Amino acid sequence: MEIARYIIDNNTTVRQAVKHFGISKSTVHAEVTKQNGSSGR
Repeated sequence: MEIARYIIDNNTTVRQAVKHFGISKSTVHAEVTKQNGSSGR
Protein backbone atom coordinates (compact mmCIF):
# COMPACT_ATOMS: atom_id res chain seq x y z
CA MET A 1 0.00 0.00 0.00
CA GLU A 2 2.89 2.35 0.74
CA ILE A 3 4.16 2.03 -2.83
CA ALA A 4 0.80 2.86 -4.38
CA ARG A 5 0.33 5.80 -2.00
CA TYR A 6 3.80 7.11 -2.89
CA ILE A 7 3.03 6.93 -6.63
CA ILE A 8 -0.32 8.68 -6.21
CA ASP A 9 0.79 11.34 -3.73
CA ASN A 10 3.91 12.25 -5.67
CA ASN A 11 2.48 11.77 -9.18
CA THR A 12 5.46 9.55 -10.02
CA THR A 13 6.03 6.74 -12.47
CA VAL A 14 6.73 3.13 -11.56
CA ARG A 15 10.37 3.70 -12.55
CA GLN A 16 10.63 6.58 -10.09
CA ALA A 17 9.05 4.47 -7.34
CA VAL A 18 11.52 1.67 -8.09
CA LYS A 19 14.42 4.03 -7.53
CA HIS A 20 12.88 5.49 -4.38
CA PHE A 21 12.15 2.10 -2.74
CA GLY A 22 15.13 0.22 -4.21
CA ILE A 23 12.98 -2.62 -5.57
CA SER A 24 12.20 -4.08 -9.00
CA LYS A 25 9.42 -2.97 -11.34
CA SER A 26 7.81 -6.37 -11.12
CA THR A 27 7.67 -6.05 -7.33
CA VAL A 28 5.95 -2.67 -7.66
CA HIS A 29 3.42 -4.05 -10.14
CA ALA A 30 2.78 -7.12 -7.97
CA GLU A 31 2.25 -5.05 -4.82
CA VAL A 32 0.00 -2.49 -6.49
CA THR A 33 -2.04 -5.21 -8.20
CA LYS A 34 -2.34 -7.22 -4.98
CA GLN A 35 -3.42 -4.18 -2.95
CA ASN A 36 -5.84 -3.12 -5.68
CA GLY A 37 -7.55 -6.52 -5.66
CA SER A 38 -6.99 -6.84 -9.40
CA SER A 39 -6.04 -10.14 -10.95
CA GLY A 40 -4.04 -8.42 -13.68
CA ARG A 41 -6.09 -10.08 -16.39
